[in-house]
Amino acid sequence: MSEIYKEKARITEAKQTLKNNGYYCDNLWHVDDVKQNYECSDEDALEILDDVMTGEYIAETIFTMIDLATVKLPSQFKPLNK
Repeated sequence: MSEIYKEKARITEAKQTLKNNGYYCDNLWHVDDVKQNYECSDEDALEILDDVMTGEYIAETIFTMIDLATVKLPSQFKPLNK
């Protein structure tokens, strides 16, 4: 098995471990997502991703979308914090 396939298998296994522990891992971002549009180092691209993903707007948007998604099945979801 080539090194590329081994690395992909390790990533898949790591994602599955996270999923098994309750984490959503189907939408991950990579430094290449930044570098496809900007010339920068991996470290800078990772810092950009960190700034974006840890921003207040992203968290608020995700929680708003969770609320909207649960409205589709109101009898199955009872809000805990409202």
